[in-house]
Amino acid sequence: MPNTPPSRGWSLDEGFDNAALFFERIPSFFPHATLLCVEGVSMVPAADALYQAHQSSLENPFARNTLLPLPRRFACTFSVDLCEKLSILAQVHANQGLLDHLAVFDESTCLLLWHDAFANALEIDASVGEETVRTMAACFNVGFSRES
Repeated sequence: MPNTPPSRGWSLDEGFDNAALFFERIPSFFPHATLLCVEGVSMVPAADALYQAHQSSLENPFARNTLLPLPRRFACTFSVDLCEKLSILAQVHANQGLLDHLAVFDESTCLLLWHDAFANALEIDASVGEETVRTMAACFNVGFSRES
């Protein structure tokens, strides 16, 4: 699979940091997603174990975002079950205990990329419709814009 960022499409503004709500709602926005790729240097053991339990047999298409220290990296099969369990973990752990960076893929298409998740703007692929992006922005109480 290629390591491709989303094609310039949409950006959700920074300012959203509720990981529990993010993981609760993200399956409804990307029902056909196949992979959740995560990277982190301070993952709590429960998050690490959850990612290992949902590890995909597919190659991780997400380029390493952290140079040092070497991060833990996982490509997990995207599922409602995984997201529900991450939402529960997010209620008791800091965001950095879950991950530092994430990407959601549909096969080889990067649908969503969030470098420094829960701190920076979130990039969404151009293939995602405006209504979906608008609904996400409203759910997360942030603005959105079309990338040029």
